[in-house]
Amino acid sequence: MSQIIAGPFPRGTLYDSLGTGFTSRKRGTTVARVPDVTKAIEAVVARALRSELAGVIRQLEKRINRLNDQVSRLGRVAGKGTAAPGPDRPPSKGRQLQGRYIGLLRNLTKKNQARVKSIRKKKGVEAAIREARQLRKN
Repeated sequence: MSQIIAGPFPRGTLYDSLGTGFTSRKRGTTVARVPDVTKAIEAVVARALRSELAGVIRQLEKRINRLNDQVSRLGRVAGKGTAAPGPDRPPSKGRQLQGRYIGLLRNLTKKNQARVKSIRKKKGVEAAIREARQLRKN
């Protein structure tokens, strides 16, 4: 997009030397077409900012990774549990059954959930898990 600037621009001026001007037939004045450079400037500035921000983000990520490494080393040296990623022992049988039961229950409809809960009260968790698996298939 370009702007049109009309005015009596004498020969040899900037607008005349750009080769973008033309002479109006009505008034005999030189009319200059000046390209709208604001969008181009905005694009250049945005590109530079993006590049600079990407560099800053990379530096911060490196620093965070270094800090994480240092904290995990400190945890190992101090003998604390911060360096260990998970529990020290596997979950108990009851905890495993409870997890399976809840996981299966979440994917059932409300009606089927009520049915499985009643089976759990009457017959136990294992029977409820079997029933939930059957209902999930149907």
